Amino acid sequence: MKIYGIGHAIMDLIVESRSEVLNQLGIDAGSMTLIDEEESRNLLNFFSPDRFSSGGSVGNTLAALGKFGTLPTFMGVVANDSFGAAYVDDLTETQVAYQGIGAGEDISSTGHCIVVVTEDGQRTMFTNLGSSSKFTEHLDLDPIIGEIDEEEKIIYLEGYLFDSPSGDRIISSILSNQRKDLKIAITLSDFFLVDRHRKRIWEILESGRVSLLFANEAEITGLCEVESAEAAALQVAKLAEEVAVTLGDRGALVVSGGEVIYSATRATSVVDTTGAGDLFAAGYLYGKYAGRDVETCSRFGNICAGEIITHFGARLEIDLRSQLI
Repeated sequence: MKIYGIGHAIMDLIVESRSEVLNQLGIDAGSMTLIDEEESRNLLNFFSPDRFSSGGSVGNTLAALGKFGTLPTFMGVVANDSFGAAYVDDLTETQVAYQGIGAGEDISSTGHCIVVVTEDGQRTMFTNLGSSSKFTEHLDLDPIIGEIDEEEKIIYLEGYLFDSPSGDRIISSILSNQRKDLKIAITLSDFFLVDRHRKRIWEILESGRVSLLFANEAEITGLCEVESAEAAALQVAKLAEEVAVTLGDRGALVVSGGEVIYSATRATSVVDTTGAGDLFAAGYLYGKYAGRDVETCSRFGNICAGEIITHFGARLEIDLRSQLI
């Protein structure tokens, strides 16, 4: 099995702050807001980043998968600047093949996200997509959808692509391919994004091409506009082969073949929830790569998510492979 990921190449600029600061600024804690270059400069004048890390939802997932030995491929776009070079170097070090491109200094800077982490471990994000949104101008999908070998492939897509017309066109191109060896996995990424693009997400689900949908409890209930995560997952599972929903400290649930499977997570201290969903997806996809059943895939996801929230940033700091058995 080959795993490909398509997403925004984003550098995370991590800031430690207090909840009352966000309240004073009138910012919804836990939200993701798109910002332009000027807004980015203004925020950076207010918040001083404590650390930098390569990020992006799909990038975080594939970096973990690379460490697990799956040799995944990331497709994205960076600018020819210092952040772009650092991003590619970081992915390469985690054994992820970078199939994107440096888009040139003339278009914009490499995408970046100001991640404000508060004392409760909650993260609030301000994202400047920069060059990362230039998908249709710079990405060639033929190496994925044009291959004639019969090895099964998973293409993992982040919901944040819906925020870019270029990204949405990439999704449409992939969905139009009917090859049976091409499995499509999508993560909903963010509750506020779901609210912005609910109609489009339903259109994609109704295409019948989504094999696996990832969401957290707020995203799946927001998509279906119901209160129960299980009821929402069962509704979506009529259109997707598998639906995996993270439930915070209550673990996760998966709906597959009409069956609802709950899996518990282990208790841990929460430092920073950044990347929890991304790492759950990494563990789950690793299970798929290894040919495991959905219950084991979910357990792997919980292990990875439980580890990532114990420290700042969305990249693993320890080797988890011995636990994924």
